[in-house]
Amino acid sequence: MTERPSWRPAPPGSPDLADGSAGPTRILVIGDDSAPKGSVVQQLRTGFPNAELRDVCDRDAFEKALAGGEFDVVVTGQKPGWIKSSSVVSEVRDRWPDRLVVMYTASNGQTAAIDTPSDEFEEAVDERPSVRPLNHAVRDALDQASDRRAVLQAESRYQGLYDSVPIGLYRTTLDGRIIDVNEAMVRLLDYPDRETLLSANAAAMYLNPIERERGVAMTRRDGLLQDFEVQLRRHDGTPIWVLDNVRAVRGPDGRVEFFLGSLQDITHRKKTDEVLEHSLESLNRAMKGTIEAMAVISEMRDPYTAGHQKRVAKLASAIAVSIGLPSDRVEGVRLAGLIHDIGKISVPHEILSKPGRLTTIEFNLIRVHPEVGYEVLKRVDFPWPLAQIVLQHHEVLDGSGYPYGIKADEILLEARIIGVADVVEAMASHRPYRPSLGIERALEQVEEFRGRLYDSKVVGACVELFGAGFIFE
Repeated sequence: MTERPSWRPAPPGSPDLADGSAGPTRILVIGDDSAPKGSVVQQLRTGFPNAELRDVCDRDAFEKALAGGEFDVVVTGQKPGWIKSSSVVSEVRDRWPDRLVVMYTASNGQTAAIDTPSDEFEEAVDERPSVRPLNHAVRDALDQASDRRAVLQAESRYQGLYDSVPIGLYRTTLDGRIIDVNEAMVRLLDYPDRETLLSANAAAMYLNPIERERGVAMTRRDGLLQDFEVQLRRHDGTPIWVLDNVRAVRGPDGRVEFFLGSLQDITHRKKTDEVLEHSLESLNRAMKGTIEAMAVISEMRDPYTAGHQKRVAKLASAIAVSIGLPSDRVEGVRLAGLIHDIGKISVPHEILSKPGRLTTIEFNLIRVHPEVGYEVLKRVDFPWPLAQIVLQHHEVLDGSGYPYGIKADEILLEARIIGVADVVEAMASHRPYRPSLGIERALEQVEEFRGRLYDSKVVGACVELFGAGFIFE
């Protein structure tokens, strides 16, 4: 059979306009050999006197009409002889999602339902409220199509905005089924297309599955997961670092329905961070090596105090740990201890090693060493205030120390720690001008002046350390 005459045009001034179109309503009628075609067309002409009707009665004509899309609604019998009604519904829906199919009964062409394949039609006739006379069903289908077009247009605008976002966006279920992604996500994970990515499972993309479990648990608990750094696999298996931000979307019952999130590729940043971290580690090693070399140089000039700075550094850092300083400040205390006497390089060797009592002039020369040490260190931009610590390590709480006589909290805590460690080590060690006084006498000294010259908390920690078996060597 061949296609019957083309559109039967409506007369001028037709009121039957398809909603949203520029012309009259266009109805595509699928020929049904089991029912009189004329009666169906007549019913449509009565209900839509100014509509344009076009009927097709074979597969070629249907496919041609489907390709052109020049129709607003499709009307078909329950069982056309040359095509299944389910095919009519599915093919129209797939090609033109904003168009609907109205199916009528073969017996009288009166009873009709919208978008209902023939295998569901008998049940629909008995039970579904959408079943009604043919012209009513066509009018409802046109109204529904108009609503559907508005929804599709809104979805299209949303999808355009969704796909224009430069970071990957996604929706997933709790078990990792991917509901939706944008184009940026497809590119980020290097999938060939959206469909392939949607068929994958998010849980399988994690290099370490425990990381996903941890992220899911935090998102369910807090409702939000921010700046979560994790490694995923791209489509070809290569690893990628991403920054994951996720929000849990809950239903009316409070249960999590899905996760809404975004991914940013931070692989380059992570690699850069690794390089910088390695460089910083190298610089830190070099800097600490330089400080230790300075300590060795200063002690080489004074054989009687060889090892003094190392022992002070060991005790001072132990005290710093004991009173709860963070590890970075503890390291600053240790390094300051290693070079707290660096300024003695300006003192003549004969004075440093003199076995007898020092004269006032000689003693004043030694008292200058904190300032000399400060001048040596202040030009170097250390991560810690080493120059200030070295300058203040002979200051005491009541202001009777040197070089500036500052008091109490004016003295850095690190300098107060070095000061106590310096006194204890000096009294416990042999000096050219006197033998060792021993640890007990040294601890008695700092205990005696605890709170007046020396920081109470620092002295307490020092005494506890030796009580617990601390030794210098």
